[in-house]
Amino acid sequence: MSLAENCNSNKKTAYSDFKNKKLKLYVSEENKNDKKLEIQNIKKEYSLEYIYFKEIKLFDCYLEYNNQILKILTLKYGREILNRIDKDVIGLE
Repeated sequence: MSLAENCNSNKKTAYSDFKNKKLKLYVSEENKNDKKLEIQNIKKEYSLEYIYFKEIKLFDCYLEYNNQILKILTLKYGREILNRIDKDVIGLE
């Protein structure tokens, strides 16, 4: 059993969040970015919420969720959206 099966954020919830227009991206608490204005613009424009997490034990869970959301965003808006997202988002390479 993987951690992703025991958490509230995985591929299934990512798709549900997309349908409900409540997208989240998980970012490490340690790496908070100071580009507040740009982050606010992206959050508003794409209906995104950045979640700063502290529990590293759920990293795989957050990674699975983020990977699915990043795929959805890329399909919907094109690869250029990846250049605007906070670089500290888990799974963004």
